[in-house]
Amino acid sequence: MIAGRDRAPALEVLGLGRLFGGFHALRGVSLRVERGERRAILGPNGAGKTTLFNLLSGELEPTEGAILLFGEDVTRLSPHERARRGLGRTYQTAHLFAELTVREHLFLAARGSGQRRTSLFAALAERPDWARADAMAERVGLSAERGTPAAALSHGQQRQLEIGMALAGGPRQLLLDEPAAGLSPGERGRLLDLLSELEPDMTVLLIEHDMDIALEFASVVTILHQGQTVVTGSPEEIQASEEVHALYLGVVHG
Repeated sequence: MIAGRDRAPALEVLGLGRLFGGFHALRGVSLRVERGERRAILGPNGAGKTTLFNLLSGELEPTEGAILLFGEDVTRLSPHERARRGLGRTYQTAHLFAELTVREHLFLAARGSGQRRTSLFAALAERPDWARADAMAERVGLSAERGTPAAALSHGQQRQLEIGMALAGGPRQLLLDEPAAGLSPGERGRLLDLLSELEPDMTVLLIEHDMDIALEFASVVTILHQGQTVVTGSPEEIQASEEVHALYLGVVHG
């Protein structure tokens, strides 16, 4: 069984669906994401993209279907249990504590992923997670802001911090929910640089409205519309797809 899991894809989504009352937010979605793959999930507002991420991370329970993470069925596991199995994510709106500093956020994220995650008040000399926090601050370009409270950061820096927090837990599978939302052109460039430096064996799913960022980052793209998968292909295939063009033109003019 363990050997089989070693060969399993990073993520399998099997007929996943979610009802809210009588509304199908997601219906019959199936995906297979290989280890180390960069997958973009695109679609107009209301397509079901964030609902999909909330199901994958365990913040919502599916009405139907199953989710396998590295060959293990995690459909009914809590978000915390999925995180312990290598799943990390960011959100459309940053989940930060206004008064905590960059370093404190990264420390808590690193500490929360460890074996002694509840012993936050251990002796300072025995806290290697502080070193991990400092290393992560440098990695995401926030070394100079380590002592800055989150509320005093720019929007782009808050995005960098949230990605750093997701990475501090050492995920094998990372879900990024619109990381470029609200960023300036310069900040988007820094975001792409940061994403390009992720470990090659880390699997990444990206929701993004910025088509340029999504197509530059991803090796595979899936289009969602009205809670269902429409087409999956390479960035080149997506750009050439008449179905995708008709979908987006219909959203604009319909």
